[in-house]
Amino acid sequence: MADLFGTYDKRIKLTVSNTNIDAELTWFPVTVFLKDTFNYYTSQYPTAQNDTYVKSTTNLSANYVAHYATDPTKSLTGSYYENSWMAKMDTVTNQRFHIDLGSAKIIKRIYYENAISDGNAPEFGVKNFTFWGSNTAGSFAELTYGTDTGWTQITTAQSTFDIHSSADEADPKYITVTNTTAYRYYALKFADNYESPFIMGVRRIELQTGEQSGVFAEFDDDTDFDRVAFTTSDGSTQLYADCELFDDSESKAIYHVSKTGWAISDTGTTDFYMYYDNTAGHNTTYISKSGGTAAQSVWDTNFKAVYHMADGASTSAIYDSTSNNNDGTKSAANQPIEVAGKVGKAQSFDGTDDYIDVADSTDFSFGNGTTNTAHTINVISKITNVTTTTQALISKDDYSSKREWVFGIYTASKLKGFIKGDLDGSTQFGRETDAVLANATYKSYAMRFDGVGSPLGIDLLINGVVSDTTDSGTDTEQTAENGASPLRIGSTADDDRYLAGEVAEVRISSTNRSNAWLKATYNSLYDTLLTYGAEEEGAAVNAIFFGCNF
Repeated sequence: MADLFGTYDKRIKLTVSNTNIDAELTWFPVTVFLKDTFNYYTSQYPTAQNDTYVKSTTNLSANYVAHYATDPTKSLTGSYYENSWMAKMDTVTNQRFHIDLGSAKIIKRIYYENAISDGNAPEFGVKNFTFWGSNTAGSFAELTYGTDTGWTQITTAQSTFDIHSSADEADPKYITVTNTTAYRYYALKFADNYESPFIMGVRRIELQTGEQSGVFAEFDDDTDFDRVAFTTSDGSTQLYADCELFDDSESKAIYHVSKTGWAISDTGTTDFYMYYDNTAGHNTTYISKSGGTAAQSVWDTNFKAVYHMADGASTSAIYDSTSNNNDGTKSAANQPIEVAGKVGKAQSFDGTDDYIDVADSTDFSFGNGTTNTAHTINVISKITNVTTTTQALISKDDYSSKREWVFGIYTASKLKGFIKGDLDGSTQFGRETDAVLANATYKSYAMRFDGVGSPLGIDLLINGVVSDTTDSGTDTEQTAENGASPLRIGSTADDDRYLAGEVAEVRISSTNRSNAWLKATYNSLYDTLLTYGAEEEGAAVNAIFFGCNF
């Protein structure tokens, strides 16, 4: 099958690594972030994951060797056992960490996940460091901390590794590197840790090469958003795209891309392409702004509402990107107000009287009084003060006679989701997190209901990781009700429990989304799922006619 270079003159390859894909995902929406010029980075790994190519001054034991931290197949969650490098017990200063890439490469960025084990002991993480390059094998082999013979120090954007979040979750961090020299060997010299007197170590280190691509040099104005095409790996079969944002003047864009039948692999990388050309026609069949016909095809039939949280045609509304047209109306113009968010735009709620109403629909009910219906609610939010109790992220509850469910903060600093077994709220079942939340930090919060009408039927996830452990309410099997309360973002329908913070994305599905789906969603929206390839140009096509009469 031919590619689309006959219609478009440039393309880039986008790759979904299976590192963050725990099961094959079909009709999964992948988020593409563009900027100009944007850097695209590629992780470079040692020739083999063993102590020949990855070395450290000391190891805690054979279960915590250096190459466990450079191996992308190792888990970023759960125990650090055989998933991390740890220095010798009671050694918390002056450790070298050496990587042999097999050939000389120009490293432009360091990706890392600092030490963590089951959400505990982030203080084990390394802190102050310097970065070095060499092309001398003898220097690579020398692990004495103070010996820098044959090494050249390289400038980094910061001189510390950030401490890991206190949660059992991936916490990717990146440090850009100022470097124009290709080195085969690289060294990180770790001076100390985050105050643990016992152990220092790190969960993941990947060295990355980088290049730049000028996608927006091809566009003239904002109307060029659909002079693009996304295809599967064959370069021809087109995918649908929901264009959430396209700002030519600021050189940034966000597309959500998918189609029925398209699968993201958990056993290998998944490649797809973005073609672009400012002389191409408007690709209205496959590309539209959020809510348009093409954009609606990105979202599978289980999605009942998707809100990217930008203002609609006025400052009083937001739009649903699915075909269900569950659009939202604000409490008043600019209440909440649009701001720059974690993903494109967000709505900022003042904690006093801001909310967004969506008309009552069975799309949002978890049951009908007789049978339950599985649902998943996913909210990307930054809560200003988590110590303030009873803040609703999203709800379908008037706290009177139309009570269905609430998802938000109901115990100080903890996330809670609960479902009512009666419309008057006399019975309920729910879950809450044991771990406290962080102030003013964007997180992906999800409440998942599998249809079992007890606390066992509810899961709460933070950044794609199941985080709930405490049941609340009755353990007796309950059936969720279908009331007439509107769906409300930022409060409950009795004008109470107002949220103080920002909401950047809301997705509601009438299915029990898997752990793999929610983890991939988190990584996709946080732009840690994709790598962006180099710009490619199609061969020019010239037609020459000899001796023809027209």
